Amino acid sequence: MSRGDRPKRSKRRPVAWRAASEIARASNSWARTYHLRLAPHHFLRRMKPSSSELGLAGEYLAARALVRRGARLRARRLKTAWGELDLCMDWDSGPALVEVKSGRVADLEHDLDLRGRTRWRPADRFGRRQFERLRAAATGLEKVLNGTPRIDLVEVALGPDFKQLRITWWPQIDAQGPWAAPQLNAGVRIHSGLRAGR
Repeated sequence: MSRGDRPKRSKRRPVAWRAASEIARASNSWARTYHLRLAPHHFLRRMKPSSSELGLAGEYLAARALVRRGARLRARRLKTAWGELDLCMDWDSGPALVEVKSGRVADLEHDLDLRGRTRWRPADRFGRRQFERLRAAATGLEKVLNGTPRIDLVEVALGPDFKQLRITWWPQIDAQGPWAAPQLNAGVRIHSGLRAGR
């Protein structure tokens, strides 16, 4: 058989192969979301998260940490007339609306830089406007939640390589008065440490 008599091979991949790769490409976002929900800290270390994925992972980590402390998760990413609420938790003392702030920090071990100034933290993004929005939501949701919910703040701070993790919780920040920025040392450290991993 000479070269000219052989049937020509198509350079295109078989239809089944193309379909499988298209399904894999289309389900990539679904797979990332599933991985994020199942193991958020592992996802952060392995998958190069976007800023929205970083915030979502922070919410999952904060919810898990508060559940370990005795809370029950009522709703996550609750959409209301006052905007989206990150977490709605039930404690024995009553309901709580939780705002979660996540971000990467340069150094988790030291809260002050070499000049003695306070380093930036994710909780620094929580301001008066968000506090007032949460307070209005708490007032508006009294009947639905069977009581006036308190307002909590949770900070999820991650090291530069996502291996270090620190979760700090400020319970009842609305009990301090109209508005006061969260004090650095007033928060309760729920989790702090280095996670093993590559």
